[in-house]
Amino acid sequence: MTVEQLEQRVTCLSWNNEGTNLAVGLTHGFIIYSTELLLSEEGWLSEVIRRPFLGGVSIVALHGQGNLVVLVGWDSGHRDTVTILDLSADDTVNEDLSVLARVKLSFVVNAVCFHPRMLLVSVQTGVIYLFDHALQMIESFQASTSASNLRQKGDTLALGTMLVEKLACGICYSQLYGVILGPTTGTVRCICYASERHVQSSLLQEPFSDLGKKLTPQLTVNVVEVHRNEVGCITITPDGLRALTVSERGTSVKLLDVENHIVICQFSRGTTPNAVHALGLLVSSTENIAACISGAGTLHLFHIRTADTLDARAVGVANTDPWISGHSFMQAWTDYRNSVCPKTRLVIPEDELYETLCRDEDCGNSTYSMVLRHAAKKDSCVALVVQRCMSPQGITRKARLLSVQVELSAKDSMKILRSFYFPRDEL
Repeated sequence: MTVEQLEQRVTCLSWNNEGTNLAVGLTHGFIIYSTELLLSEEGWLSEVIRRPFLGGVSIVALHGQGNLVVLVGWDSGHRDTVTILDLSADDTVNEDLSVLARVKLSFVVNAVCFHPRMLLVSVQTGVIYLFDHALQMIESFQASTSASNLRQKGDTLALGTMLVEKLACGICYSQLYGVILGPTTGTVRCICYASERHVQSSLLQEPFSDLGKKLTPQLTVNVVEVHRNEVGCITITPDGLRALTVSERGTSVKLLDVENHIVICQFSRGTTPNAVHALGLLVSSTENIAACISGAGTLHLFHIRTADTLDARAVGVANTDPWISGHSFMQAWTDYRNSVCPKTRLVIPEDELYETLCRDEDCGNSTYSMVLRHAAKKDSCVALVVQRCMSPQGITRKARLLSVQVELSAKDSMKILRSFYFPRDEL
């Protein structure tokens, strides 16, 4: 295999939270695509930027459509190093001109989630670090032992992209919400980071310059038990107020109120265990649309009115009777009875071109990544699904992006509109 061929290999994929940008890590650098034109009548996957990076890229994280990107190296000597780049800086002469911050950890990094105010970094030992914008550590947490040993199929770090403004007792503060793995099997941590605080003295009888810090702690953490088995995948809404989780068994998907740290709804993918690779979630004032895609390539889509989630019950909420909670059979039946079944399903097909372009000899099964986007039409959305076949080394020749139209009121609710293969040969 030549050096030129190696440079074309895909190492990782990452969406921004809104699904407008897709970052592709390569063994020599990275590419960022815009998906905005996919929703137009012509439909097109547009390349925004392509840049080399010393040591390659094994993990890439985006925030919105800003100029900042977080990278972890691909080469063995760079997989423990996290770098924040400013893509607007001219680094043609010196690559360091675009480096805003860099930190080298003691272990290999396996996941990153990014907001300009806070960075979540997970390493192979199961430790999750919280850094500020300068990569100064705020806090660290230990995930459960079983989670540390589990090879995750999907993302297990989730961070909102919007700051939620709060006003209480004359104190204004901006909060950032996120969800990470918890300390024990089946648990998650709901985190809230107050990034900005100031006091409106006009609303107070007496001015206190430090009152905001006293009444609003910078970081609050609440542990929530959501599954019996280890959590396998997490996603979150842009405002961070709602999150979706699924266990490694993949049979039950939970809708989580992050702000109040409670489970408010449960979706049933099925009774047969199958690892879920990706989750998608859209929440509005009137409806909730959730989706998951399993290792078998089946896309399940769930739909529930927002008003119905107020009465929905799930594990830890419905089963308050200690006798019921102590009997797994009764608990499982209650969970199943209160679950929301899929609105529709779609099996992702593998065409001849996928076999030719994406599947190497001795490759494993396909892996999937997904994001949901709002559509202009009522009761509809678009699911953007990336399908790729990884080698044992974790690299891919090419990846396939499918645009799936979802119309909840139609008889055939989901259909594939377009399919693209990337990177192009000339990249």
